[in-house]
Amino acid sequence: MNQRGKSTWKKWLSDLYWYDVGAIMALVLTLALAWKVHTLSDYQIVVTASLIALLLHHLEKFRIVGTYPGLLNAKVYESVHPERYPLNGRSAFLINVLVGWLPYVLAIVFGERAVWLGIATITMSATLAFTHLILFNIKARRFFNAGMATSLLLLLPITVIFFWLVRIENLATIQDYYLGLLLGFVLNYFGRIKMIDWLKKVDSSYPFPSRNMLKPKEDKFY
Repeated sequence: MNQRGKSTWKKWLSDLYWYDVGAIMALVLTLALAWKVHTLSDYQIVVTASLIALLLHHLEKFRIVGTYPGLLNAKVYESVHPERYPLNGRSAFLINVLVGWLPYVLAIVFGERAVWLGIATITMSATLAFTHLILFNIKARRFFNAGMATSLLLLLPITVIFFWLVRIENLATIQDYYLGLLLGFVLNYFGRIKMIDWLKKVDSSYPFPSRNMLKPKEDKFY
């Protein structure tokens, strides 16, 4: 790959344009869901809505509010280099796209044939909601953070609806619950927490842009 190609790829990672693609995906999925809603099962609708919620959650964290990287690195990990350590542009891309998007897409593709996969992804959503609604605010001593709005308005309600639907329609066996919750734990712990640790690099070439950092005047809000 030539130098220009490397620079372009690095820009995609460091500037986090991947979540802009996610926003387009969310729009396309919403339109497709509206068009096909009468041909889909309730379960298919909910798991598709779950992916849309995740994509919008990423958009809030990295674009609309945008200060999630600064909050995580500076307040949770207490880093002196919050623009690139421990979370950096490359690790954010890999964690959110590969560990985040992929299982949700597979849950849609396999539908009721693999309810355990849906349980795993919803467990991830529930963990995100808990983290943004409670944990981050306690850890960082604030009452709002980037990702909190979509957690409250989308991730949490969809989690409740999912488990309610699975229960009333008797879609899952006890084995589905065990496997789904176990996989959800593995994806949350190893795919998110440990991936940040494994991919951390204090001199990372993939820093976040300044818009992803906490501003002094916004420090107590975002």
